[in-house]
Amino acid sequence: MNPKMSQRGEIGWWFADYREFRQGLGAAGFASFEREFQRLTVELQPLRVTAAQRVAASAPDFNVFRILRLQRKELITHSPFLANLLNPAGTHAQGDLFLRLFLERLALKQARLPASIVGGRWFVRQEQVTDSGNLDIHLWSHPLRCEIVIENKIGAADQDDQLSRYWDHMQAQQAQFDFQHLVYLTPQSRVPVAKGKPLPPYINLTYREDICALLRDALPIIHSPRLQYSLEQYLEITTTS
Repeated sequence: MNPKMSQRGEIGWWFADYREFRQGLGAAGFASFEREFQRLTVELQPLRVTAAQRVAASAPDFNVFRILRLQRKELITHSPFLANLLNPAGTHAQGDLFLRLFLERLALKQARLPASIVGGRWFVRQEQVTDSGNLDIHLWSHPLRCEIVIENKIGAADQDDQLSRYWDHMQAQQAQFDFQHLVYLTPQSRVPVAKGKPLPPYINLTYREDICALLRDALPIIHSPRLQYSLEQYLEITTTS
């Protein structure tokens, strides 16, 4: 049906209901209804002004990620944002806070990790090019002999043997690392598709559970309003991704 015709039909039904309502009240009843309605409109005006002032002060619907339509972009939003947070030398200036919280989430999945990350220098690289494909987020520490590769999947389909190729790449460096983990990061719990090769060992972390928990744990510790606002806005899109 034509949307304009549908809209005209709805307006026609509204006027029909209005006429029936007015006729049912009668002239005197409808006049009384009009007076009460106008009184209510006047009394509600201060409440509307107060509500508008509260909205203006908090701007609850303003989210820069949504405005720029970035909430579903793996490559230009989520991977660089998370890579910066997980990097102890990131611009967030919180040291290893986010990395520690991330490793705690991995530990909850029974991941075997170094007893402590204190004193271990970490490197974080986004979109690292390898012969096995581009690693979305690659974290490693040679002093701690730990390596983590994160495959970030927001909306894209799994590539052929993608996780297996990444795992083979990691295994080729096994002599350098005692702790190696391949993380499959998705909006909600999801099983990757196995095509040619069987799935390698991997840990499925999710935005809705793990990344949201990480951000909520971090927020009370952070004293920078600038960083807090950014994390709160990112948390909003993370819960709905």
